[in-house]
Amino acid sequence: MSFSTKLCNATHLRVQWKYHRGIELTIEPFGSLEISADIMSQMLPDQPGYENIRTDMDHFGVFLRDNTRTYESQAVEAIKASIKAKKQIYDEANNNIRSRAAQAGNVTEDAIDHKLEVGGYKKLQSDILELESIRGDLDKKAQKE
Repeated sequence: MSFSTKLCNATHLRVQWKYHRGIELTIEPFGSLEISADIMSQMLPDQPGYENIRTDMDHFGVFLRDNTRTYESQAVEAIKASIKAKKQIYDEANNNIRSRAAQAGNVTEDAIDHKLEVGGYKKLQSDILELESIRGDLDKKAQKE
């Protein structure tokens, strides 16, 4: 592996990551950000705290550019990780809302949809669908190469 100081955003979403102690990393959709060597070194797998950083990277769909691999293969991995993280959040919220609705005796789909909408989970579901579409496009592009 040969990591660069380029942090790439493989998603259609703008990333505003409150990284550490007043450091905010902002990456435009499908863009990248040159980060300092110090921050880059913190994002390497053998560093203390890596698991927490990896969790954030997975959620946002960002990756540290590895010059020995294609952008597309790394982007697909980042998008898959982002989909997984976002689905977990959505599924937990959906299950909690349905459980609470059942306990209250208000199990209508309209009421559940309203709670999901108000909580921002419908937007999250829409983002997941868009990420799945982007992953499909990248998979096709990677197969052609």
